[in-house]
Amino acid sequence: MTLQETIAASKQTAEGVKSCLSVLALAHRHGVDMPIINTVVDIVHSGKPPHAAVNELMSRSAKPE
Repeated sequence: MTLQETIAASKQTAEGVKSCLSVLALAHRHGVDMPIINTVVDIVHSGKPPHAAVNELMSRSAKPE
């Protein structure tokens, strides 16, 4: 199911669908790395399979975040 089909089929608000793009843009503007937001955008707006996205996220090297 595509994002648009999911939104059309749901009577509820899909939290973060619109705001994740704004948060990512703000983070980029200020040079802040936000891997979880990047992953959410990849899944929701780019169609990345959630399982693959989470595996990539969890295999990142540890950083002092």
